Amino acid sequence: KAEFLRRDHEIGVHTEVVVSPEDNLEIRKITVTNFSGKSRKLELTSYGEVVLGSARGESAHPAFSNMFIESEYISDFDSILFSRRPRSDKEQRTYLFHTLSMNVV
Repeated sequence: KAEFLRRDHEIGVHTEVVVSPEDNLEIRKITVTNFSGKSRKLELTSYGEVVLGSARGESAHPAFSNMFIESEYISDFDSILFSRRPRSDKEQRTYLFHTLSMNVV
């Protein structure tokens, strides 16, 4: 587990990153706290570079590797599911699941 804390202009951000020891899985939890007495409007942007292939293949031909990535919105989970189409019968399909959930208190 790794934690990052930051506070600017009375806004605190606490980021926790956890990697599963059993699965190829990373979870990030971001907690934003308003320490001021006034209402604030904030935007939080999530970004990730979807690769789903070998590091060697991606660095050799990044544009070609991206041609095999498909994505779809899964409304039941408010998430985006990415998958890499197999290039041959020997290759397995790989997946990446990205979701965002919010609790406003």
